[in-house]
Amino acid sequence: MILPGSTDNHLSKSVNNLQNASLKALFFALLIPLTATIARADQESKPDPAEVAAPTDTSKMKMPEALAAAGFTKFAAVVKAAELSETLGADGPFTCFAPSDKAFDAMPDETKKFLTDDPKSEMAQKWVKYHFIRSAAKRSDLMKMAVVLGLAEKPLQIWVTPEKISLNRVCGFHSFDIVALNGIIHGIDRVLDASDQ
Repeated sequence: MILPGSTDNHLSKSVNNLQNASLKALFFALLIPLTATIARADQESKPDPAEVAAPTDTSKMKMPEALAAAGFTKFAAVVKAAELSETLGADGPFTCFAPSDKAFDAMPDETKKFLTDDPKSEMAQKWVKYHFIRSAAKRSDLMKMAVVLGLAEKPLQIWVTPEKISLNRVCGFHSFDIVALNGIIHGIDRVLDASDQ
């Protein structure tokens, strides 16, 4: 037996249930692509491994080994190929301005060519040495410097502004003061070229 008004109540409940189900479906329809977008953005925002703090203790490693351990794998490989591991593994102290792997990928093709065609050449060795100076200069020391002489006997200009420090005006830093047994490593965002001065 259907009581008066029960049909309206039943219809009202059915409408409410239908609305709730529709809202739930809409919520999940929006949630799935949003979750995928967040996951993709998180993946894309992950930094170059060398653009974060050194993952291991490099303070007991000489410069060539410390570079690789700190994530500058491509630059470390060039140092080895140029047969400069012994030179840069000496007591020093040295400061290295180490390009990240991403910086290596972006360097000019002509630079890649002479580094790969003849990595032991005088030209290749001078290119590597331009990324080193013969002193242990931390970030606080760089702030007080204007010009330093690289191991390649070419000057490096240090530009200090309230916002940042740069080398030869065009090369920025992404990490500072990674300690090696025989010096200091600073991470830079592009390879150095004496012609940039």
